[in-house]
Amino acid sequence: MSKAPPLLSERESAPKVDSLLRLTTAVFVTVYFVHGVDHLRRGLDFESAPIIAIGIVQTLLIVFAVVLVATRSRRAPLAAVVVGTVNAAGFTLQHVLPAWFAPLSDSFIDAPLDRHVSAFSWLVVLLDIVAALAFATVGGLALRARKSV
Repeated sequence: MSKAPPLLSERESAPKVDSLLRLTTAVFVTVYFVHGVDHLRRGLDFESAPIIAIGIVQTLLIVFAVVLVATRSRRAPLAAVVVGTVNAAGFTLQHVLPAWFAPLSDSFIDAPLDRHVSAFSWLVVLLDIVAALAFATVGGLALRARKSV
């Protein structure tokens, strides 16, 4: 009867989770950048001032989280959880759900033709949500790994 391989010790798993957090950060930022390019492709002339303000705040929060991850701050995992969760919720509310919050919505559902929503737009926003959730999840794993060391 073969013996199961030993589980990684908590000390060995923390660096691996930190590496995964950096990788997830890179993917999240890349997809977010492509989302921004899609906004430029679609045009910004129809976006409301609140949506543009939210986008600026969102970008600043992402930059803040990226700096924390890049500098290996002890607060990076928490920032990943918060920023990833907020972004996933924001992308969903703003693009995937109907325009329930009119000035805060850029809903892709039944978008007028002048919004230039394409299959690429849908793909990018769905990838954004997945990448943001992955960023938050890996941040949570990093928090857990650090607490147990």
